[in-house]
Amino acid sequence: MRNIILQDYYNYYIEDLDQVEAFDFEEFSLTLYILTKKKQIYVIQINENMTKHSLQNKIDLSYQIPEIQQVLGVKYILELESVIIVLKNGEIFKYCINLKEGESVGCIENGILGFSYSPNQDVIVIATGNNTLITLDNNFDIQNEVPLNDNNEEIYICNNQKNCCVYFSWKADAKFFVCNYPVKNGRKCLTRSVQLEVIKSAAKPESNNGIVQSVSEQAIQNLQGQVCWQPTSNLIVGYDFFKNNTRIIFWEKNGLRHGEFILNINPNEIRQSNEIYIQNILFNKDSEILAIQLDENILLYHKSNYQWFLKKIIQGITKILGIQFSVQNSKKLIVVYENQFIEIFDLQMSYSQCLHDNQQLNSQCLSVFVNGNQLNVTSFKRNIMPPPMSNFQFDLKNPVISFSVGRSFHLFQIDEELKVKEFFIKNDKYFEKQDRLRQFQYFDCVYYHSIFFISKNQNQQVITEIIINPKNLQVQQVFQKQISHPILCVCPSGFMYSQQKMEEQTNQFIYLANHQGTVFKYILNNQESQLIKNTQFELVPIKMQATIIQGQELLFGISLNHRLMILNNRIISSQATSFGLYDSYLLYTQNTSGMYQSLFVFDLNDPQNPITNTSVQIPGIDSKSLNVRNIERGCTIVILANDSLVFQLPRGNLETINCRVIFLRKVKELICLDKYYEAFELCKSNKLDLNLIFDINQNKFINNIQSILQSFQKTEYINILIAAIKSNLSEELQYCVYDNEYQQSKNNHISFLNKKVNIFCDTIINALNTIGDQNYLYCKMTAHIKKTPTELEYVLSEIKKMKDQEYNIFQEYHPPHLNPETNKKYENIKKVSSKSLLEFVCWLANADKIYDISLGTYDLELVAMVAQFTQKDPKEYIPYLESLKKIDDLVERKYTINMDLKRYDKAVLELSLGNEKQKEIALQLIKKHNLFNVGLKAFNKDNQLLKTIKILMGDFLFQKKEFQQALLSYESVGAFQQALQVCISSGNVKKALFFSQKLGKNSEVVVNELIQQLLQMDNMYRLVKLIKKQGNLKGN
Repeated sequence: MRNIILQDYYNYYIEDLDQVEAFDFEEFSLTLYILTKKKQIYVIQINENMTKHSLQNKIDLSYQIPEIQQVLGVKYILELESVIIVLKNGEIFKYCINLKEGESVGCIENGILGFSYSPNQDVIVIATGNNTLITLDNNFDIQNEVPLNDNNEEIYICNNQKNCCVYFSWKADAKFFVCNYPVKNGRKCLTRSVQLEVIKSAAKPESNNGIVQSVSEQAIQNLQGQVCWQPTSNLIVGYDFFKNNTRIIFWEKNGLRHGEFILNINPNEIRQSNEIYIQNILFNKDSEILAIQLDENILLYHKSNYQWFLKKIIQGITKILGIQFSVQNSKKLIVVYENQFIEIFDLQMSYSQCLHDNQQLNSQCLSVFVNGNQLNVTSFKRNIMPPPMSNFQFDLKNPVISFSVGRSFHLFQIDEELKVKEFFIKNDKYFEKQDRLRQFQYFDCVYYHSIFFISKNQNQQVITEIIINPKNLQVQQVFQKQISHPILCVCPSGFMYSQQKMEEQTNQFIYLANHQGTVFKYILNNQESQLIKNTQFELVPIKMQATIIQGQELLFGISLNHRLMILNNRIISSQATSFGLYDSYLLYTQNTSGMYQSLFVFDLNDPQNPITNTSVQIPGIDSKSLNVRNIERGCTIVILANDSLVFQLPRGNLETINCRVIFLRKVKELICLDKYYEAFELCKSNKLDLNLIFDINQNKFINNIQSILQSFQKTEYINILIAAIKSNLSEELQYCVYDNEYQQSKNNHISFLNKKVNIFCDTIINALNTIGDQNYLYCKMTAHIKKTPTELEYVLSEIKKMKDQEYNIFQEYHPPHLNPETNKKYENIKKVSSKSLLEFVCWLANADKIYDISLGTYDLELVAMVAQFTQKDPKEYIPYLESLKKIDDLVERKYTINMDLKRYDKAVLELSLGNEKQKEIALQLIKKHNLFNVGLKAFNKDNQLLKTIKILMGDFLFQKKEFQQALLSYESVGAFQQALQVCISSGNVKKALFFSQKLGKNSEVVVNELIQQLLQMDNMYRLVKLIKKQGNLKGN
């Protein structure tokens, strides 16, 4: 999905530089060493900002190296502080820059066919004219020597090659290199270690139709010379001719072929043969860009999803001598021409879409990727399509250059239905070299459209702005302004794509950042074309984005060394790999020391966000915060569409994730707009906690419950909402609301006295009762079952009532033909049946519990239905139900059921309605299970049984030594003898004398028993009082 764009561009003109033969770039000191055919070395120093150059030295070596001698290459060796010049006749010449001395350090017999220095500059490998391969150290002593070919096959010296016959390329670790050399029937390519050991596949090559193909087993006729080892893998790239086409081929270090593509610069150009001789093939350091050098063009390819795409073509000023990628800045390309010109291109891999307006309703979230002369466009609002697929494709006549083509701009208007209109705008007078455009941007304001870019005009940096009429797309005005410093990145102001109406915005402007990190404002459609200095970034940004937060604009940038910055504040992350803004959210990816990367998402509207509030710490990956999560290593942010984040993985495929923080805040926004159903669907589809529907604003939910329930399109959704409710506040609530709102929700929850579930269910039940629609019966029953404690008995009792009523209602059936009165079909009114409702309840409740409760209804048909719906074993419940049916006496049947369910209290109540024998059984149950209160309630109209129960209750209380309660029980039914015994046992003197008098017993006997009891109880106070009272009685 990424394209190669030209971020900055520098060219240097050296008037007397002519007939360049070889060059090398030493990037630590930013020095070019250029050797001409006149055997003169030009030492050209470039300043740190790449804006100026100076000729440091011009060394004439013609007296030591004859002009007639062909130079194979030059190399500056940092350790030796010398330039090494390798000649085809076999001589190796060293020139020390500091000492300004040159000397021959060696000569190879029969000449040199090719050479290459290792990446660490420790070893030089040379193919000699004697068909041998040797390695030298920096003292130019021979370390190893072997035959060039791995067998006795003759080496073929090809005279049509312009430079050398043997080509080398090293692996980045300097342990292996590949050697491509000609033999009699073509070319072979062997991989060797630094000790010159051959690494070859064990598989033998098969016929042309075979599967295994190798470049190391035998000669390949159409294989050509240039090779390059991919720095980050074991793949090696070369090229061959295949069916009149130039084919880029890849193979592993063991020689086995591994992928290919046809080199096709312009498919619309008709040629007799597409065989193109390639001068050089290079990978940049991180293997993202494959550069293919032709005579006057450079093709830049990028691999995505296992396919290579032609992303950019650089048209040379004259004939190109050579190219070289920088190691420190892997996307800096140095181009040296044969005469007078040197160019340096600062390239950047970038996603071509606007991340600023994706939250707008009319945005299609378009993303464009280039492949030669094709523009492939994907609407991420419609679907997610990884390359090479796209929604539609534009086939243009010429290759795409900075999203402008040939001598005219091509503009495409894409409406919401993805219909495309194409327009052309001539640009003959706007710039000189069309493929050197930088920062190409298109801004669609309300009253005008603006095309903005930076180019060079007579060695001056020029800002060009073309104002276009949005109605007819005709050029209205052209503004140009010269600038002194290169502009590295451009982004529109956040006001241009804010939620405010664009008509209210006067003076639309964009931000420009130069190579010093200074940020300028550029006013669009302004005659003065002013650059207003705004502020300064701490580091130079390569990408910027702006957004509006609470009326203030925030500007973010990311530097080349992965520093994510906020303007005039601080560095947010020192390991950020990509970032994006979406509405009020900042999202960025960050490298970690572990297996994964981290994704951070922050709402900038939140006062407690760690981006704008420096007192808040950014959460770590080990925390449980939803603001951070793990993602696959190497992921970069592509676009944010439909509230979803699209990543591109290193291999090229796309993945989409829904950021929970964004969706949680959106739930709150929907609830604030009374869109409860939309909020529910959002929670349901993204597995968010459904408790949020109630927790975000509990009072609002309760007050508007009726309209909320009626907004739900399916009653099943109401059931899902009821089933999901929990007694505690949702843990995700803190991400939906800000701190003050969260504290208010916690206070409301405390005011409910932890009865949230019951309050919620009662609110639902009351609202459904008010609505009165029978379709909501399922929801009502769900709410009753959800309550704590569950109201399952009430639910089954209601179902039983429905079932009993259904026997008296006859189902009305209508014929299939039309009603003759209305000439329309008969409408069958579907009502909720007790059977369907029971089946639904059985799915919600515990199977054993609902079966037991259904038995308590004494409706055996209902019990059978429950057993069926709960999938009980028929061998268990059918014999039991049959045995119950055989009991004709209903009281006996109910008693049996209650005894089986161990509901002894209800068994007593049922037996109280039976005969004398059954009442006797009830008394036994009351005594056995201490059900005295139940017995008093059941036999409150039978005085004799009531007396018996109270005596039994008194006996029970007496045994538990609850004397006062036992005394009241005996006394209430006139059981004075038992009451007297209780008084004696408890030491109640007054009551004991009272009941002895009632019974006519001898008081002295009772007093003696009391004295003995009080002595046992050690209650001396009552004993003394009793003795005194007894003495007074005797005295009287």
